[in-house]
Amino acid sequence: MQNYSRQLPLYLLLIFAFLLGVFTLTDFGESWDEWQFYKYADRALESYATWLQRGEVKITGNTFDNYGPAFVIAAQEIARFLHLFNSNWLVSDLRHLVVFMGYLGGAAAFYTLALRWMNKTAALGACLLFISQPLLWGHAFISPKDIPFMSFFLISVALGMRMVDTKPMLEGSPPRSLLWTIGLWILSLIFLFVTPYLLDNSLAAVIRGASVDPNHPFGSLIRLIAQDFDQVPSETYVTKMRVALIWGKLIYGLLTFIALAWLVRKEYPAALSLFRPASLLAALALGLTCSTRILGPLAGIIIVYYGFRSMGRRALPMLAIYSGIAFIVMLVTWPYLWANPPARLMESLRVMSTYPWEGSTLFKGVYYTSTTLPLDYLPLLTFLQFSLPVWLLCIPGVILLRKSIDLLATTSIWFVLPMVAMTLMHAPLYDNTRQVFFIYPPLFLVAGLGLEWLLTSLSSIGVLRGRWMANQFIQAGLIGVVLIPGLWAGYKLHPYEYVY
Repeated sequence: MQNYSRQLPLYLLLIFAFLLGVFTLTDFGESWDEWQFYKYADRALESYATWLQRGEVKITGNTFDNYGPAFVIAAQEIARFLHLFNSNWLVSDLRHLVVFMGYLGGAAAFYTLALRWMNKTAALGACLLFISQPLLWGHAFISPKDIPFMSFFLISVALGMRMVDTKPMLEGSPPRSLLWTIGLWILSLIFLFVTPYLLDNSLAAVIRGASVDPNHPFGSLIRLIAQDFDQVPSETYVTKMRVALIWGKLIYGLLTFIALAWLVRKEYPAALSLFRPASLLAALALGLTCSTRILGPLAGIIIVYYGFRSMGRRALPMLAIYSGIAFIVMLVTWPYLWANPPARLMESLRVMSTYPWEGSTLFKGVYYTSTTLPLDYLPLLTFLQFSLPVWLLCIPGVILLRKSIDLLATTSIWFVLPMVAMTLMHAPLYDNTRQVFFIYPPLFLVAGLGLEWLLTSLSSIGVLRGRWMANQFIQAGLIGVVLIPGLWAGYKLHPYEYVY
């Protein structure tokens, strides 16, 4: 009951925001590349069938492949399902609704994080300040990449910290034979799934070699298995081989996982404590975050820090399981990686760090390419794009950070380091700062600290000491004043809030 009352303000906020979003949903048009991005989602979804049937992944041939498709696939399919109930609804509006609901999910995660470092009133105020920013609210309908990534990032950090709080750790020492078995099993999975080109390409080379060389060492064996080998193109058998390997790997992975789970349960049941629901949810969230954008592992780095700070070296088994499951989720939900995960991950990292956008960016009256922006581009736009109360509250918030080592470290890893790195390295940016929305939530956590200080200071005024109801009204009024600039600007700009 106590936990319900603690979350009740959040529920009321989300319900109100959802109703407001539904009421204004049809005011927003499609963004310029939205249709293409959802076509990419369709191709990625088709890949699950073509991979099992022909060993083929549907590739778009542009940079969309370097984004993970997990969220856009979900948004596309949910929108189509909702469209079945009323064909007059536009699918594009329904997709916007799904993106907006993802934004609200990120707001819920923000609130749970804020409760770690401030009281309930300040946490709610910080969440209201975060969710009501015109910049974020406007993009929350039309941005199927940036807002979902920010929300997944928030959810990953919130669930990851919750996982660490449960302190899943091993008791006693596992049998050495079991450790060797697990190690060999992991190596076999890496060989089969993470580096498929080693086996797949070697067998393909054997088949191609046997088709052109009658004296090939394996030619007789291949012709014994495939009697019409010389009558059909060798690529036909290369495809058959790849498909057979795909199914063989999946069956091997499933059966060996079941066998290993049985063995662990028998020989070392204490290990099952690492697979609590909190751990599985955290790993799932991190995997989906990584399958939304290549910078997702930064959320995992925050959890690694928090895990070692909370548990020391005892956090290693938990973090290993957490990272492994997250990697599997990322791999399963990002078809483009399947043919060669290491190479295509590095390709995605390279493409995202030097994004080949050919347009120009207007900044302070001068046009720049996306990779030659001046050093003050990102810091200045970050300052201009949020309402003034955010920065006023951040002043005392920054001072108070010294009292919360965890929030100081989280803010440094999550906001300060990426901001400095992207500024100094001239990271390719365009459309203002939408690509870096995911680094902004810590600003509002710091502002929440400032808000808590301000509310506490007002409550300590002598005339109001002990007057609970008067304090509540004053605190509510102060939060309202803090929200007014953003709310008023959003109202005046609607439906173009994102230009704030």
